[in-house]
Amino acid sequence: LSESPLIRATEIANVLTSQVLQPMLSSLLRDGLPSNWEEFWATGDNGERVALALEQLGPTYVKFGQALASRPDVVPKSLANALSVLQDSMQPFPTSDAKSIIRQEFLDSGTMNATEVDDVLRSLSEEPVAAASLGQVYRAEIPSYGTVAIKVQRPGMVELVKRDAM
Repeated sequence: LSESPLIRATEIANVLTSQVLQPMLSSLLRDGLPSNWEEFWATGDNGERVALALEQLGPTYVKFGQALASRPDVVPKSLANALSVLQDSMQPFPTSDAKSIIRQEFLDSGTMNATEVDDVLRSLSEEPVAAASLGQVYRAEIPSYGTVAIKVQRPGMVELVKRDAM
């Protein structure tokens, strides 16, 4: 956690300003205040901008967006709908990164030797079966177990969540 909270706060402010506030304020200045905020969030890409910014900020903010998506009684329904993409359409991280993590975890745990890990990695699906805010899942074959699901935590996720908690 060598990065200071001020640096993270600046990063958050930059993302929210450039991705959300600036475009939305331009829209409001151009079109005036909406008579119906539900329509504002449903119009153009206003809601999608919020979702993309939260995804760019990382898992802590994605979880916040997921919580809001499930609460159309708290935020306008059209904004909740836009945020719902955070629940099932996360961008996957590279499979090469996942393979490195899987290799290190198996070797560090001592549950497999290098040859066995290589066999598992060769059987790993090319693309994740699912990608979520905290990790993604791959299909693989483990000798003597058969087909298994391997869940891989997003790289750097723990550090980012700790930074956001400061």
